[in-house]
Amino acid sequence: MAKKINVKPKKGGSSELMSVGDIGKLCGVSSNTVMHWRARDNSFPKSVDDPTSGKLYRKGAVVKWLKSTGRMK
Repeated sequence: MAKKINVKPKKGGSSELMSVGDIGKLCGVSSNTVMHWRARDNSFPKSVDDPTSGKLYRKGAVVKWLKSTGRMK
């Protein structure tokens, strides 16, 4: 189970938190595609919070991962 870190997101900053849906919108893919990436690639960023609405990820870590895997330029 991921350690819960409750952080108030800062808009536009690297500490902004993103849902699977947010990640999909950023890349132009479905949430389902993002969930497949998460399940199949152990290097996918770890969630930092897990509220009842779904796991949340740090934007900076997600963008770095997307660029390193060629999913985002």
